[in-house]
Amino acid sequence: MQTIKFPAQVDAYSVTCEIDQGILLTAFLRPGEFTVPTKPRRGFCEASKIISSDRTRQVGSIHWGGLHAGLTHMEILGPRAADFMRLMRERYVHHCTRIDVAHDYEGPNAFQELNEVFEATKTKFDVYGQKAGDWDQPRFGLTRTSSARPAERSSRFPRSTRFSLSISWPDCRMTTNWRRRLEPRQARPVRNPPRSRRCPRASRANRPAGSNGEHRLENSELRRQKSELKWGIQF
Repeated sequence: MQTIKFPAQVDAYSVTCEIDQGILLTAFLRPGEFTVPTKPRRGFCEASKIISSDRTRQVGSIHWGGLHAGLTHMEILGPRAADFMRLMRERYVHHCTRIDVAHDYEGPNAFQELNEVFEATKTKFDVYGQKAGDWDQPRFGLTRTSSARPAERSSRFPRSTRFSLSISWPDCRMTTNWRRRLEPRQARPVRNPPRSRRCPRASRANRPAGSNGEHRLENSELRRQKSELKWGIQF
């Protein structure tokens, strides 16, 4: 049986734009879909997950605020990614920060053929590759991923851009990933210095004025008395 290659499909699409998050959600959400607050990432201070109408899976996520003031970042994964890409390209000005394009294959030797293509691509472009899964028992699932090495990214590709190629089994899918790192508009705040283990900040704030200096004087006096007892010398 010959290996069948299905048409390419967009498996993930992420954008960064200056459009209000409410406008994007209103234009994209289908009846029954809803959002749930979640932990923000990538320097944003607000985030929400987009849940499907049957409440069985996460459609994507949206981030806003924080270090990227005035920007909204929205990412859609899975079957809805193609709809989201068409919506953004037809209506809004935006920057694409991630796109995954997948090809599904079907056939008795599909994964072996994909593996040969993967090896040839990795050798031709001299990129880093890694394996995931139990290759001794393939029925549990296998994945191979290749991407540019950190040293080569600085010369061959921009530092903020990443290209990767992956194949998976038993899905027999080949995915090409393009991703661009989002640079913050504001500088990251400096972290507070670590608290002292002997004198936590809370207990230090509750002490009366001058008590810290008196505590140091008492310690120095005790050290002086111990030295006199040990060496017989009066300071």
